[in-house]
Amino acid sequence: MCASRPRPTASAKLRNAVPNIDGRPRPTVSKGYDPNAPSLPFPPPPPPLHLLQPPAFGGIASPMQPTPAWFPHIAQFGDGFMGAVHPVEVPRPVRVREPEPPPNFEDAVQWFELDEAAPLVLEGFPAMAPALRHELRLQNLLSSASYILFELLGETANSVTLTHDWEWTEYPEVGEIVKQVFNEELPLCVARVDGPGARKKWGVGLATNNKHRVQVARLALCVAVAADAESLQSTFSNHPGFRQLLVASGVDIGDLPEEEEVGGTVPHLDPVEESQPRKRPRQCLIEEATAMPEGGLMPTKPGKAGALPRHIPLWIELEPEAARGKLRDLQADAPVLATDGSKHSPFSNPDAILSAILGDEARDVEYHDDFDWKKFPAVGSALKKLAPVEECMCVAICEPRELWAVGVANKGKDRWAAAKVAIAVAVALQQVEILQEPANLKDYPAMEKLVEAAGASRMAALAERLS
Repeated sequence: MCASRPRPTASAKLRNAVPNIDGRPRPTVSKGYDPNAPSLPFPPPPPPLHLLQPPAFGGIASPMQPTPAWFPHIAQFGDGFMGAVHPVEVPRPVRVREPEPPPNFEDAVQWFELDEAAPLVLEGFPAMAPALRHELRLQNLLSSASYILFELLGETANSVTLTHDWEWTEYPEVGEIVKQVFNEELPLCVARVDGPGARKKWGVGLATNNKHRVQVARLALCVAVAADAESLQSTFSNHPGFRQLLVASGVDIGDLPEEEEVGGTVPHLDPVEESQPRKRPRQCLIEEATAMPEGGLMPTKPGKAGALPRHIPLWIELEPEAARGKLRDLQADAPVLATDGSKHSPFSNPDAILSAILGDEARDVEYHDDFDWKKFPAVGSALKKLAPVEECMCVAICEPRELWAVGVANKGKDRWAAAKVAIAVAVALQQVEILQEPANLKDYPAMEKLVEAAGASRMAALAERLS
């Protein structure tokens, strides 16, 4: 006996009998696929987004605007029901970097006064001198202390002497004042200048790290020299923070004329001086570098048209606002070495030279290969001031010593070797500056000559910046 078909329920009968709200009969539902059933029309596809025009009311259509035909579930209620929404491309918010507030240098400079019987006073130095302690708020000025000192003293800056006194045996009278002012025993460094054409001045730097102690000692000497300087126009223009430091330390800088104010007009040059063409920085630096004695230095050669010269140490400098990321809080300037691959020393044995100069610290050096200038665009812009051709570079960073250097070459192996030699040059020069025992480079005479050439090239870069 076949199973009887279930009878439709009352609700199913009612559903099939009651028409739609608009009076049309409800379509019957058939089981399975019916090939003879009429197909329902499909609405036209919506237009592309780039053809849509945004309405005048910020993305929501006016109530009187007709509803598009491709929006059927709204069109059946009439045009303008709840408004037709048009897709609008919303622009991405732009971050505006707020300017950093000026640093507060209040109480950064302390003035020490010695007795008349103190050895420094008996040698003809003034009894009062500024003292600075290493602080993070002074970081930008500390990185530029060598530049400021050179701008104030010129060639006399080469005669500045630095004396470290870790245990207060050289200057016990200065150590006693340190203990009274700071309530702790800090290693000190006394910076003095008594060369020809300069008044005798001295300053005190306090820090536990040798490099930091030298930096603050030089900055303190800058404050002492600026107190009696005749003109500070160029120094204030290049280092606005130094002016704030002088004002906070109580140094009377006087009322500068309008053209000497920071950001004011540039004073008019003499017609004779204007008529003389000024050399480009790259030309001056290359001439200074190639004029150095070669004795043992590997043969140099010019680069391709518009490229950096090979095997010649040059220097670049970053402005404080441009030094970001890995380069933040590092030394402002850095050596640059370009090579095309050389079998001569020091490019043939960079690892051995780096170990001879840095020792175990060579493990702390980081290398960042930046062949397309995307990691360090500010460094690329600085290199372009020396040569217009864009070449691949590798940036070496020694964070414990706050140093960095750049190696330039088209091949990765060559630019890594150049970066290692360049950072070794930077460390060797720093060891001389902070009175650290320099590395023995007798087995590497070419490296010795390269360090000497880099030091002279750095002085040429300073002179070029002041000219």
